[in-house]
Amino acid sequence: MQLDGTLLKNLEMAVAGARRWRGQPVYPDTIKHWSAVAGIARAKLEKGRVPNATAITFLADQLEDEIERQAPDTTTPAISDRGRSMR
Repeated sequence: MQLDGTLLKNLEMAVAGARRWRGQPVYPDTIKHWSAVAGIARAKLEKGRVPNATAITFLADQLEDEIERQAPDTTTPAISDRGRSMR
């Protein structure tokens, strides 16, 4: 996955989005995207020499916490399930 902009900005936006959608239905692709951003951050941190490492670590932790809060039953149904009630 290639990020558009800086890693720091992508993490900030992903955390903000995850918080905004907390407790609401979220597409599985959105969760995958957030997870990918967190994974990129972790991979870069493991390699070392990351500008803003403290902020990136903090935001990656925050994003991973938000992802964990998304219960499996709050994701949107698969395309084949659309039209059915989400309840």
